[in-house]
Amino acid sequence: MSKTTRTSHPESKSSAARFTALLATVLTALLACTEGSSSPAAGPAADQEKASATATPGGESDSGPAGSTLKTAVKGEPKSAPRHPSERPIPAFTGTTLDGQTIDVGSLLGARSVFFFFNPEIKEALSVSRAIERIHADAADHNFKVIGVGVGSDPGKLAAFVASSGVSFPVIDDSSGAITNKVQLRAPLGVLGIDPEGFLAFAIGHFASGGDLEAQVEADLRKELRMDPKQDTTLSGNQEGKHAGELMQLPQAPELGVVEM
Repeated sequence: MSKTTRTSHPESKSSAARFTALLATVLTALLACTEGSSSPAAGPAADQEKASATATPGGESDSGPAGSTLKTAVKGEPKSAPRHPSERPIPAFTGTTLDGQTIDVGSLLGARSVFFFFNPEIKEALSVSRAIERIHADAADHNFKVIGVGVGSDPGKLAAFVASSGVSFPVIDDSSGAITNKVQLRAPLGVLGIDPEGFLAFAIGHFASGGDLEAQVEADLRKELRMDPKQDTTLSGNQEGKHAGELMQLPQAPELGVVEM
């Protein structure tokens, strides 16, 4: 058996090296094209994954209706109309009533309130207090509270006045004048209406000396507090009701005679 001797040529080796390099270049280009073509497919998947990551518990993204509702809910409640620069809230104060209760102005916020400042030694105080008492009887139905503040006298005279006049609303003893000075009230009689936010809504400080003072004050307060006018229970009111009932009575129809044929 004869032996075959293989002889390697330098040109063969260089050709193989060039082929290997060319093959590596082609594979690299193919891989780059494959990655580029797969990028658009990965785009929607990535977007979907991002959308699912930011989705709300209801299954919708922030850009959908649920997202809009969520963003709207995060916003604060609409604020009330801006106040005029001249408007000021009632000063904060705390007072003790004749029966020992403590009233803080801050605890009254959220509902309307009527403060009746009066000197029990003034003649008009009795008529005005009776009008305030009539308003107080309907306070619960109209969402406001009435608080009296006795000023310019002593606790003994204030307590005697409250007992004799039949006042049932709480009355703070301000014989020291501390509350009156904070409110800067100079008149011996005054009614202040405070809105639910603690700002002054109306003030009555002038009371006519003649006429039916009690009825006039009650009418003014009912107007300011947007209450229904007090129903008239006098004799004339009863007569009006009587006439109204008579109008509803229909006359009887005449009897029809029988016609013989």
